[in-house]
Order: sequence, then C-alpha cells, then structure tokens
Amino acid sequence: MRVCDVIDVCDNRNIAGISCNSKEIKDNFIFFAINGNKVDGNAYIDSAIDCGAILVVTENKKYKTGEKVFVSNKFAYIYVVENVRTTMSVLAKQFYDVNLDNTKFVGVVGTSGKTTTTYILNHILMTQYKCGLIGTTGAFVGNNELYYGLTTPDPIDLFRIIKQMQDMGCEIIIMEISVQAIEYQKTFGILFDYCIFTNISFEHMDTYKNMHNYANLKMSFFTSQNVKEAVINVDDKYGREIASANKIPCITYGNMYPANAFAVNISEDKNQMSFVVNVCDSVAKITTQIVGKYNVYNILASCVVAMGLKIRLSDIAHRLQSLRNIVGRYERIAVGNNIIIIDFAHTIDSIKKVIQTTKKLYKQNISVVIGCTGYSDKKKRQEIGKVLEKYCFQAILTSDNPQNEDVIMICQDIAKYIQKSKTIIITNRCKAIQYGIEHTSGVLLLLGKGGEHFQKVGNKNIPYDEKEIVLSILGGKK
Repeated sequence: MRVCDVIDVCDNRNIAGISCNSKEIKDNFIFFAINGNKVDGNAYIDSAIDCGAILVVTENKKYKTGEKVFVSNKFAYIYVVENVRTTMSVLAKQFYDVNLDNTKFVGVVGTSGKTTTTYILNHILMTQYKCGLIGTTGAFVGNNELYYGLTTPDPIDLFRIIKQMQDMGCEIIIMEISVQAIEYQKTFGILFDYCIFTNISFEHMDTYKNMHNYANLKMSFFTSQNVKEAVINVDDKYGREIASANKIPCITYGNMYPANAFAVNISEDKNQMSFVVNVCDSVAKITTQIVGKYNVYNILASCVVAMGLKIRLSDIAHRLQSLRNIVGRYERIAVGNNIIIIDFAHTIDSIKKVIQTTKKLYKQNISVVIGCTGYSDKKKRQEIGKVLEKYCFQAILTSDNPQNEDVIMICQDIAKYIQKSKTIIITNRCKAIQYGIEHTSGVLLLLGKGGEHFQKVGNKNIPYDEKEIVLSILGGKK
C-alpha cells in the first residue's frame, strides 16, 4: 500500500506500518489521531510526525486533506475524514491485504455466554473446517495463540489477526463482539454470515448509565450492514425485540417462547447434562460434560449455526460428547471430598446462575471468593452483595481488577448487603483463595477472573493465573 493509494497526492512511497499510538510510530507509518474518552490523539500529531509518520488521519477540520504539516524538517500529509475509527478499519484491511470474501464470519453478541458459545461452536466445526477463534481468552487457531488482549481487538490488531488466520488456512472465524466494539465500530467492513444474540442483562452501567442505552447499543448491531442472518435467543426480551424488528433474517432459539430451535427433557448431574434438541424439525439427543442449564442456550445457538454451515445434527451431537471444560468456565478441581470451581462469572446474572447451578448439583455449603472491578457502579456491587447474602454460606471478598480504586472500599460496598458473620475481606486475591481452600468444607467458587491472564492494578496489568495459583496452593499443602 502506497501513500497515493490512500489520498490523491503524487507520492509513491510504501506505507511501512499503521498505528493509533504515537509512541509506536516509525518512518513511513500512518498515524490515526483518535479523539478518545481519555486522550485526544490530535494532541500527538506533531509527535507522530517527528517520529516519522508519513500520513495523519484525523477528523479535525482545521486541516485539509492533502495538506503537508512540517515538524523538525519532516512532514506528513493530512487526510481529513468523517470517522477516524471506520477509516482505520478500511485502511487496516487494505494494509494487511485482507480479502473478506474468502472467509465466513460468525459473531456472538450478548452480556453473558459469548466465550462459552464460541468455544462450543469451534469444537463442533473443527472436524470439518479450520477455524479461528477471537474473544476474551485470546485469539487462537487450534492451540496457537496469536493475540491476548481486548475481547474484540481494535481494528489494526483485528485485521492483522484475520490475515494471520487466513494465511494459516482458516475457513471460518468465530468472534466475540463486545459492547465497546459495537460502540466504536471495531468490526466495520465485516459482514457476518451469522451473528448470535445470547442475552442482555445488567452490566456496564458505569459507562452507559442505564439499561436503555446499553441494550439499544447491543441491539443496534443487528442490521443488514453488519449481519446476513441472526440467531436470536427469544427467551430474552431484547432478543424478542430484535427478532420482531424484521431488519434481517432470523433463526430463533429458546425454551420458554416459540422458537425454531428448542430443548426438552433437560437433566443434569455433577458430571454431565443431557437433553433432546429440535433444530428446525431435526431432532437429536445431546449429552455433554458441560453443565448448567444456562449452557443449554449456548449449545442451542451453536447447533443452529453449525447446521447452517452444513453439519448434520447427529454429527453435532457426537462432537458435543467429547467437549470438556472450557478454560475459566466452570472449571472444576477436586480436593478430596471438596471441590474448587473457577468461573469467569462477573455480571450479576451470571454470578447468580453459577451459584444456583452449584447449589443444585452439589447440595453442599458454598463459599465464594469474589470481588468487583474498579470504577464499577455502586448498584452492581449492591446487587452482588444481595446475591451472595441469599445463596452462599461464606463470602470472601477480594480484588478483581481494582485499577486505581481502593480494594477495601470496593469490598465494603459489597459487604454492606451481607451478614457480617459470613463475610471476610482479604484484599490480596491469592491469600483470599488460600483462606478459602483452608476454611471451606464443601464447594469453593472462585468467581470473576476465570482464564484471565492478569490483574489490572493501577495502570498496569500484573500477570495472574487463577488456576496456577490454586494448583500451587494445593501443591504446597501436600
């Protein structure tokens, strides 16, 4: 890609790289000056040019497209656009030479269930297709990790990853689409062959202020610009709203409202779950080691998409028999007569469902190690406290990505709604887990971190692995 391929100037120099971070700019790079929530990239235009930027993309109307801006005997061309973020997607696709027509894309939108659904679908498809997976736990092709960071990477990373996956032979890319990705149009230019809607529940109120704003933003993704065919959970009221809007073709799933795909005769124990699934009048019995009735929905959605991609329901049922634990999702470690369960549950709805499922399956006292992220809204902390008060035997409150907020204050916000007799605050998460292991007789739930690789403390991501910590503590006890 050359400068003259981007704007109408007589300059045949090749673009060497692209970035929206002025610190990453080198000779002949494009710099995208994004006016973000915390930092205005326009303030770093001079710095980017000084570092070697050859082209600056901005929305700032004080410039004109094609204008040269000089800094320290260096210059860059200016490209003025209406939307820097969508332009970044377009140019990233062009820079990495991505041909979207050669790949099928499956997206998953929702508050809960995105990661589990992508893993289930990937497990089903991998016998007939080579798949790439992008989401909360990273970007993978098989066991090859290509990226770890944001649930939906920013466009420059996203299109680089897509190109890598295509070069590795991927025919299908399965992607979690976060609410932030929708807001910032990170997937602009990608038309998803299928997009699953899982659910919407109370979350991110610190950013979006109310459920109306949050839900409308998520639902706004389901247009013909983004999605060819939607797979919608109509047991969720927002899902019914999407389906009834008739903006795009929909296949529905659910168990309480009429749907194209549904499950009956659901039964489960500690080791497995089984049910009969009907997908557009194809019927099969599913048996899987993935437990929790909320996962029936994730499996239904995966069945619908897999069948749309020409996999027979009988083959899907066979594949699901071999599905084991998903990293950081109800991941169980037996300790004598006790059990430790690691789960990413961090929304009010998912915390409640995981604790309820555990009480039903194990019929034992449940202790919970849990925290809440820094800058989360007080209402969320209140509701977490109420759930813990109602369902758990002991609440061990600790840190969970506190950022710059005081961990004790976060824990106290939760503790207000739990009896003092069954609450303890241990701000160091490793010590909180050790306390839980040493003082729990029954089930110990470790909620909030799942398979995350870090704790966000201050402005740094500190390496962290919940499962490794548990195994280390257990190894030290032997």
